[in-house]
Amino acid sequence: MLAAVVAFTGCSNRYLLISKFVAKPQAPQAPEILETPTYLAEHTKIKTVAVRAPDGCSNRTTDESTGSAISKGAIMRTTCGVEMAELEKKLAKAGYRVISWKVLEREMSNKVSATEAAGSLGAEALFQINSLERSQKHIGKDALWEREFYDTNESGAKIREHAFDDPTRAYFKKQYFDQFESNVDLERLAITLDANAVFVKTGESIWYYRWTYADPAAIDYRKEVLVKCKSDNRDCADFKPRSQNPIEPKMTVAGESEAVSVTEKPEDKKEAMYAQLLSTVMSDLVRNFSK
Repeated sequence: MLAAVVAFTGCSNRYLLISKFVAKPQAPQAPEILETPTYLAEHTKIKTVAVRAPDGCSNRTTDESTGSAISKGAIMRTTCGVEMAELEKKLAKAGYRVISWKVLEREMSNKVSATEAAGSLGAEALFQINSLERSQKHIGKDALWEREFYDTNESGAKIREHAFDDPTRAYFKKQYFDQFESNVDLERLAITLDANAVFVKTGESIWYYRWTYADPAAIDYRKEVLVKCKSDNRDCADFKPRSQNPIEPKMTVAGESEAVSVTEKPEDKKEAMYAQLLSTVMSDLVRNFSK
C-alpha cells in the first residue's frame, strides 16, 4: 500500500511556471496648494474669471491631444487651443462666467497688462498657466519579479509547489521569462500642472497650484506557462492541457494604456491616457479653487 501511495504521488514532469511583477503600492501625491488670506476672504465672491495661456504652447490638434485618432493634417487649429479649452470648460461647468483666453490675448495686444485686460472684460480673477508638462514616472523602485513553480496534472491544475535547485530555476528564467520581463514597460505616464490665480482688482497672486498626477492604473504584469520536462528538467517544452475543461496558462500585461476605456478604442492609447490625466488635473484645479 505504501508503494502504491509513493507511485501515485511521485514527482511530476509537468509544471506550471509563473513570473509576476510585485511593486510596493505608491500613495498618490497630493496637489501642492497655497491659499492666501486674500483668497480666503474673496474667493466666494468671484463669479467671472479669465484664463491666460503660457508664453509657449504645443501646436496639436484635438485628435493628436486626445489620442482618439491619428491626425493626417489639420484644416484649422489654434496654438494652445485644446488644453486651454479644457480648462475653460471645467471652469464653466463649475458655474463661472469665463472670459475666453483668446479674447484676453486680443485685448493684451493693445499694450495692456493681463490684469488690466481681464479687469476691462469684467473678470475678478485671472488664471495663469505657468507650466503644463507631460512626463513619465518609473515604478521599478522597490519592485521585483517573483517566480513560482508548481507540479501539475495533465489538465494543468496545480498539485503542489515545487522547489527546484538554482540551476534549474535559472534555466526556466532564461528559457521562458527573460524576454517577457525585459520587454515590460515600467514607466507610468504623468501630467504636471503649475498655475496661479491673480486677484484682478489688486494684481495680487492669491492662490497657487502645482500637481504631478501619474496614471493610477494597477500594474499587473504576469506570465504563466505549462511545460513538460524530461527527467533532468533541462529539456522542456510547452504542453497543452489534456482535458475537456483544460486550465490554460495566461499572460497579463496591464499598465497605463489599459486604463483607457476599451469602448473608445483610441488610435493612440498613450495620447488618450495623457488626455485623461490632463482632464483629471484640470478638474482638480477648478474643484480646489471653487470649493
